Order: sequence, then structure tokens, then C-alpha cells
Amino acid sequence: GALTSRRNTGVESVDLSSNNAYRYPPKSGNYFGNHFVMGGERFDSPQPGEYLFGECDDLNFLGNKPIPFPYPVPAGNEPIKTLKSLVNIRKDSLRLVKYDPAENLLHDKEDTTQLYNLEFTYDADARCSIRILYFATEEIVNGQVVYHPKDPNMTSDVFHCKRGTGLVFSQPTHFIRPNRFTLDEWMYNPDKEIIPVVIQCIVEEEEHAGHAHMTFAVIDQNSEGGYTIKPLKQKQFVDGLCYLLQEIYGIENKNVERSKVDPDDELEDSGAECVICMSDMRDTLILPCRHLCLCSGCAESLRYQASMCPICRVKFRALLQIRAMRKKGTGMVRTCFGLSLGDCENTYQVSLKSVKNCVPPGYEAVSLIEALNGQI
Repeated sequence: GALTSRRNTGVESVDLSSNNAYRYPPKSGNYFGNHFVMGGERFDSPQPGEYLFGECDDLNFLGNKPIPFPYPVPAGNEPIKTLKSLVNIRKDSLRLVKYDPAENLLHDKEDTTQLYNLEFTYDADARCSIRILYFATEEIVNGQVVYHPKDPNMTSDVFHCKRGTGLVFSQPTHFIRPNRFTLDEWMYNPDKEIIPVVIQCIVEEEEHAGHAHMTFAVIDQNSEGGYTIKPLKQKQFVDGLCYLLQEIYGIENKNVERSKVDPDDELEDSGAECVICMSDMRDTLILPCRHLCLCSGCAESLRYQASMCPICRVKFRALLQIRAMRKKGTGMVRTCFGLSLGDCENTYQVSLKSVKNCVPPGYEAVSLIEALNGQI
């Protein structure tokens, strides 16, 4: 579609009359632009053609229609708008549980051997409603994300949930019978744009109207003939826009959990050090593989000495430094970013922001791992 800029308001508008499908790879033309904006700064991409934060095919989860950008362009002295993730499903907790006949929720003659309940753990900073849909398509209608199951009966009731951390969703009244469909139907086919399982969490507080979290999943059969559910992708919907949620690998500190189990176990490696120097705290993310494994010093050297991630050996295109800022005397945490772009042999543009320069008065810089896991 045609993108035009309204100079009088600074809001980007989109020509929605275009019939071009926004799909990757495109049938014609360029899918990527020659620059992108992050953290309020513009970064030129003289060699565009790759999604920095994952696989290019992931971009198809954002839909095939352009959406108008809802925010005015901030002036130079205005703060960048911070997006909040008010609801999050812990994707690794998603599982199918065999239905317990002791619940006596079905007729005695009905076969319950292939019935499953769906369970997961989630965190919510606001009251929300949870609904599960099957074989659904996605549509943005009047600034809201809407899912249409191919059969109106293939959806759960709406469950109203409280706010809290580490909450468990488990509803014995909602069943899944996977054997009614083929394994091919339970797999995701990007050409059909039908999502086998959609878990939609919608914030119910008026202050955050329209805020939603979605987890997409597929169902597979294990070697024992039973069924398992596997997360496919997660999205956040805020102010009429969808955002992909991508994992950062290495952000957790597993050895902290081990020390809780065995406090007498002295560990020389806390699991938070840079994999190169093994001394400084890791704070730099390699893109597009998203391994958080380097300190800023080693990342600076890596740009000129290597072209592959030291963890997975995948060619990297950018280094993203992530540091948290903690308000002195409180637990309030903010985050700042610095980006360095590279093309293997040559670094064609460098704009690695100093962490010291983005720490406002009254805050102190801490590593992202420490901010999430406590003092290492």
C-alpha cells in the first residue's frame, strides 16, 4: 500500500485501499525499508532484507493488511512511549492434562479416554478475561483484535480472572478432544492463516481498554499415542497495534535457582557472565539469534574480529546492548538500549549508545539479568 506522512499532525497514515497482501516473501517489490526506528533513533539499513529480531517468516504473524500508526511522532525533547505487557502467559507452562473422570462432568456413557484439559501459568497486572478458540483466523476490527473460529462452537466460555503473579489457569469444564481432527489440521499452515489454538487474554480495566495478549499453539501426538500442545507464537495488542513477543535466550539465571535448592553449593560460575571473558556481566544481545551472551566490551571486539554468534555459530547482523536502570532506594526498573549494526566483515554503521548517557538523575545502571533475578 501507499504510505503517506501527514506533516501537520506527524501521524503516519496508510492507504488501506491497496489489495496487496503484506506477506513475506513478497511477490514483487521490497518488503523491508531502508531504515528503522528504535528507541527514538533512526538506523539506516543500506543492505535491508532481513528481520533483525528473528526469522523473516515470523513477520507473517503480524497480518497481511497495513495498520495506521496510532502515535504522533515525538519531538526531540519528548520521552519515548513505553509499552506495558499487562498480561503474559508463560509459554513453557502450556500443557494438556488428561481429563479426570472423577469430576463427573460428562455423561457416564461418553468416552473420556481422549479428553484433555488445557492448563498454563500466567501473570496479570490487571483483571483480564481468558478465552480459547480453535482453528481461528485473525482480524483487526475498529482497533480491536478479533478471532473467528471456523465453527462458532469451537470456542470456550469466557473466564474472568483476577490479577496476580504465577496464577494457574485450569478449567475442568473446558475439554479438548484432539482425535476428532487429523494431525495435519492441528499443525499451522501459514498459507491458510488458520491458527489451530488461540489463547486470548483481554484486559478488562477501562484504563487499559483494548490491551490483549495472545498465545498461538499447535497440537501434536507423542510416541505413546497421547497428545501434547506446543506454543507457536505470542503477540501483544496495544493501542490498535500487534507486537510479536520474541524470547531472549540466556536472560534467566538458572544457577540462582540451584542455589536456592542447595545453599551450600558454591558455584564459581553464576551463569550470568559473558561467555567470552567469563568475568563481566553479559548485557549484549546478538541478533537475529537473540542470544544474550556478551558483555559490552567483548561485543565491541566481536564486531571487528568475528561474524558468528559464539553460542549457535549463526551469522549475526546486529548487537543490541540492554541495560536496566533501577531507581535509587526503590525496586522500580527502566530499560535502555544501544544498537550496533554489522555485516560480517565490515561494520557499515555504528551507533552504540553509552549506558551512562541514558541513565537519568536518581537512577543507577544494573544488568538486565540482575534486574530480573535479583542481585547475582
